[in-house]
Amino acid sequence: GFVNVEGEKMSKSKGNFIPLKDLVEKHGADLVRINITASGQGIDDADWREDNIRSYKNRYENLVQGIHDLKDAKKTNVESIDLYLQSKMQRHIENATKDYEQLAFRDAVQAALFEALNDMKWYMRRVGDTKKVNKKIMKTYIETIVKLMTPITPHVCEELWTMLGGKGFIATEEWPVANATRESIESELGEELLKKTLADVEEVKNITKIQPQKITLFVAENWKFRVYNTVLKSKDKNVNDITKEIMSSGGYGKATVGYIQSLYKKIGELQPTLPRSIQLSLLNESKNFLEKETGCSIIIEDSEKTENAKAKTATPNKFGIFIE
Repeated sequence: GFVNVEGEKMSKSKGNFIPLKDLVEKHGADLVRINITASGQGIDDADWREDNIRSYKNRYENLVQGIHDLKDAKKTNVESIDLYLQSKMQRHIENATKDYEQLAFRDAVQAALFEALNDMKWYMRRVGDTKKVNKKIMKTYIETIVKLMTPITPHVCEELWTMLGGKGFIATEEWPVANATRESIESELGEELLKKTLADVEEVKNITKIQPQKITLFVAENWKFRVYNTVLKSKDKNVNDITKEIMSSGGYGKATVGYIQSLYKKIGELQPTLPRSIQLSLLNESKNFLEKETGCSIIIEDSEKTENAKAKTATPNKFGIFIE
């Protein structure tokens, strides 16, 4: 195929011909490698886009900064947010490895560099201070990113490996292997729930056009969790059959039927959710973080212990929100 420049075929007649030697002298070998390798996929032609260079360079600068931040890391105990980072890394290892095996280099870079660094930024945002970073877990996380990117940018990765204190050449290190645990997956669900909550709060603020001073978050009633999990396990059953099964067990009110019907309207989108007790613990543990992010006082309430109408809107995968 052809090599394109900014979406057009490179040719002397178009005046967009760029000698490879000039690119390497200007940007360095590895930025040229990644800009070409990740520009196309499959039978797509390579497409040189100058603006992408800055984006790639920023990502590697973030890795360098992350390595420097390790010097300040003091925490040794493992908390839920640390398990989240470990869990996300397993997914990136799995996805990047699969992409490499299929020669899908653009997707591999997306998983190993962009998505992995986005999760690292969230981790730093959650802990709030480099001193609260778990040094061992963060070091392993950065090492893994560097290993996954070595096939694309070998020279800079060798330099990062040395900065990390690695021995020998990273090119001869064993390839990372994914290994997720139940605890890690639960922590991942928890962090995604927090991200969704912050987005929901912003949406409510935009709709109401007010700047709240206090936000109350409600965790759904226990019966909703029982119904949700029953429906989730019985996706292949007819809505009428599952409704009869649930209602015949007793202990459910009229609202249950409507809730079951609402779940079946998006049955294909239902995913496992955190147990109710863990959601309550998650909110209490992240209360300071949520207050910092929203600039509001955060109140956490159990929907079973309040008459607030917003409590009734809470579901197992979405907190009820009341702002004032």
